[in-house]
Amino acid sequence: MSRLNKMYQEQLLVEAKNPYHFDKRIDIEESIRAYNPLCGDRYDLFLGEEIFFHGFGCAISKASTSLMIKFLEGKSNEEAIHSIKKFIKGIEGGGQIEEELLLIFRNPDHFKGRHDCIKLSWNAMLKYLLNLPS
Repeated sequence: MSRLNKMYQEQLLVEAKNPYHFDKRIDIEESIRAYNPLCGDRYDLFLGEEIFFHGFGCAISKASTSLMIKFLEGKSNEEAIHSIKKFIKGIEGGGQIEEELLLIFRNPDHFKGRHDCIKLSWNAMLKYLLNLPS
C-alpha cells in the first residue's frame, strides 16, 4: 500500500466518515455556504457559539471542513483569520503547515489537482470573517 493510500485510509477517510460537528443546525440563524460549482461540493457552515456544518462533497473537502472546524474552535476572529491565511498559504506551497491537527495536509504535492477541495470551506470562512463589521 502506498504512503498516500495509507494516509487516506488512516486519517482522511476516517475524518470524512465521522466528521466533527456534522449536523444541519436550523436553530442557528447565521450560516455561510462553501460551494464549488466545478465539482458540486457544497457545505453550509452554521455559525453560533460553536461551528457546525452539513452538506456533501468528496472525502477530501469533507475531511478538510471537519478539521477546520476543530482547528478554529476557541479562536478569536483575528486568530482564525491569521490561521486560515497561514493554512491556505501552506496548501498553495507558500508556507509550512505545522499544526499537528492539520499534518495530513503538510505535503500539498500529495493532493495535486485537489487543492480547491482542501481549501473550499477555509476560503468561505475567511471571506466571511474578513467581511465582518469592525
